[in-house]
Amino acid sequence: MIKRKKILTVLILLSCIGIFFGAPKYKASTSFYSEYKKIPSSSSLSFFDQIISGKGQLSFNIENLLESDQFLSEMVNTRFIINEQESSLADHWFNREESTFNPITYIKKLDISLHLKPNITKDELNQYKAKEKLKEMLKYDEDRKTGLHILSVVVKKYPDLSIQIIEQAYNSIVLYANKVTNTKAREKKKFIESRLITIKSDLVQSEGELVDFIVENRSFSQSPLLSLKKERLERDIALQSQLFIRLSDELELAKIDEKDNTSSIFLLQEPHVSTKKAGGNALINLIRAAITYSFFVFIFEAFLNRKKLFSF
Repeated sequence: MIKRKKILTVLILLSCIGIFFGAPKYKASTSFYSEYKKIPSSSSLSFFDQIISGKGQLSFNIENLLESDQFLSEMVNTRFIINEQESSLADHWFNREESTFNPITYIKKLDISLHLKPNITKDELNQYKAKEKLKEMLKYDEDRKTGLHILSVVVKKYPDLSIQIIEQAYNSIVLYANKVTNTKAREKKKFIESRLITIKSDLVQSEGELVDFIVENRSFSQSPLLSLKKERLERDIALQSQLFIRLSDELELAKIDEKDNTSSIFLLQEPHVSTKKAGGNALINLIRAAITYSFFVFIFEAFLNRKKLFSF
């Protein structure tokens, strides 16, 4: 029993060393709003306007972007300034030899090797591990009521690196948002151009039908049926003319949006490092460690003395 207490004491002391003398953790974060324009529904043409305008919230999910392989690959291969040297996250985190044997690290390596393709290169392995690590480190939160987005990351030892990661991630979000806007504008322009051709053709045809009707029925005012037919032709022309004018306006806007680099994302808080180090309260962490180690020592002690426990 005394031996078990010594083991527990040693584990707690090691935890104290890790808590008080371990590598400090720094949290960097930024916050921003995404543009939202609510479309009124009172107009009879509001549904049509909504289709051709494409305005509203972001046309992509930021959380899905942050978890995408393309985003993570770009991030872990980007060159950052780390300890006054330029390096990628993949190289900084994993491209170094481990001098000591760590059973937990060895088990993780074995688990990874069982789930990856055979003959994977060292660079591919480092990039894969870096992407998984970055995915766990990046934290994203969204307030759907206000449209506020918060992005944060916790990095050991290097506060400047945490800011660089947040800045790069934010810039990637802005660039992707602009790309989506420009792409949607191109698609909308093509759609509007095709509709304009169709509507113009229908408009010319309707105008021709009206002319033919008037020529063939000069006394249409004396016939209620002919008068109704003339009014119907005039309504068709008026509607098609209105649609043609509206689509022409939307086409000009789409051409502007296609070349527009104005972001629909508005920065609220510049990327910054929190004044308080990450990692939580040292005393609380120490108490948690003591409780955890005591629990495992108790389980181990119960396992060794299981015969005595079940002999009664």
